[in-house]
Amino acid sequence: GNIDPAQVPQMITITFNGAVNSDNIDLYQEIFNGERQNPNGCQIKGSFYVSHKYTNYSAVQELHRRGHEIGVFSVTNREDPNYWTEGSYDDWLAEMAGARLI
Repeated sequence: GNIDPAQVPQMITITFNGAVNSDNIDLYQEIFNGERQNPNGCQIKGSFYVSHKYTNYSAVQELHRRGHEIGVFSVTNREDPNYWTEGSYDDWLAEMAGARLI
């Protein structure tokens, strides 16, 4: 419509996928150090799609405690498209809901 560009809300999504561990947790702490804020004064948050392999679950719990969104990427993080297109219901269940059991 006829909205002034300065009045159009802008949304930026910060997402990460894969393991949360000592290789990246310092970077996350630097990015989300509380100094960056939205125009309304709220701190920025991220979405983390976590895979099981190499993940430090204590670090994931701390990210969640600080208000970040946590999602399941998959347990095995397999890249073979055939695994995902030809997998059975039980394969999918083990990959997605299985993360809850770990």
